[in-house]
Amino acid sequence: MNKAIVVGAFGFLGYGVTKAMLEEGMEVIALSNTDEKNCFKAEKRMEVGRNANFIEDIEWGELHEENEELRLIIPLYDFYMNGTEKKVYERVLGREDHPLFSLENCSVTYLLPYQVANEQGFQKFKDFMKDRGFSSYQEIYFPTLYGPWQPDVYYFQQVLAFYRSDKYEYNLSSRESIEDVIYIEDAASIVLQLKEDSGKFVVHSGKTNGWMECFLHLCKSLSLPEEKKLLKLESVSQKMKNWEQTSWLQLQENKGDYHFMYVKEPMEIQRGIKEQQKQYEHWQLMNR
Repeated sequence: MNKAIVVGAFGFLGYGVTKAMLEEGMEVIALSNTDEKNCFKAEKRMEVGRNANFIEDIEWGELHEENEELRLIIPLYDFYMNGTEKKVYERVLGREDHPLFSLENCSVTYLLPYQVANEQGFQKFKDFMKDRGFSSYQEIYFPTLYGPWQPDVYYFQQVLAFYRSDKYEYNLSSRESIEDVIYIEDAASIVLQLKEDSGKFVVHSGKTNGWMECFLHLCKSLSLPEEKKLLKLESVSQKMKNWEQTSWLQLQENKGDYHFMYVKEPMEIQRGIKEQQKQYEHWQLMNR
């Protein structure tokens, strides 16, 4: 399978998967008009726009040739983190008349966060797609993702962007998992690895308390003054005490429904944080 449609191709995970597929020589049709506000979108478009295999928002009649195999990739992960999953459902995924659902010989992949594995509100997304008659159906669940282009809805990017400010109020979103982390390119590689498979997959780094380890590396890389680091640690720790860390446990309790995968050669957290910091500092320099 050498062709894919990515819904929300300039989102965090959506863009990671788009880049990985282009690097593999695949053709990617990007549906970017579903994206919400994205301060990095212009830079991302410049980065991949010159690739001959990247096609953005073309006419539906040009999507693919008859009998051509195609994978539809829906990074609901990004829409969930931005709180816009209902909008994408109304515009695309919940419309029976949408041209996406007339595609033949098409398989579908949902990219999801741990948190929604047992959430009834997301069941409508899954059920709707299962009933569309796609050739195969796949769900891949991820913990928190980090790395270049991480939006500031994530706690790490907030710290990275505003650590010099004494006035910024950091917000650890109730939608962000604090159980584990995976580098964005590792997550995209898993999606490519599973592109011919169907079923439900849960991806884990294999670390214990990976989120906190990543956070501490971030504090160290920024050389945060001890008092600032302690304030942030106190904020995070308080959230952790009140957090119902049930998503990973619930997934493990339902092992019969999922295939569990571990990243074999994960990005070193220290290096991954440096890559995220490097990209953001470059973006700041270019947008002064």
